[in-house]
Amino acid sequence: MDWFNLLPLVFLAAAYVSAFYQAWRGNWGFNQKAGAAIFLLGVTAALLLDDFLAPESMFIPWIEPVSAVVIIIGFYFHWFRQAADDTSEAIDQV
Repeated sequence: MDWFNLLPLVFLAAAYVSAFYQAWRGNWGFNQKAGAAIFLLGVTAALLLDDFLAPESMFIPWIEPVSAVVIIIGFYFHWFRQAADDTSEAIDQV
């Protein structure tokens, strides 16, 4: 394995470590943790899944679009669901 193939794996590992650390230190809620996990799952699938499937597999063309949708769903849960929860808590306090 040369550095060109190793570099994305290093960045992916750094993203996992950073997400776990931020979730632990930042006292994230369930939606933020689930959103980060879904986002990282989509990134991992986009990066690694084509290496594990056979080249003649019918799923090869679908890896990137499905991974992109999973990434967008994770982003939505991490950022926008948290903002909605904060708004509802602020309304409850009034």
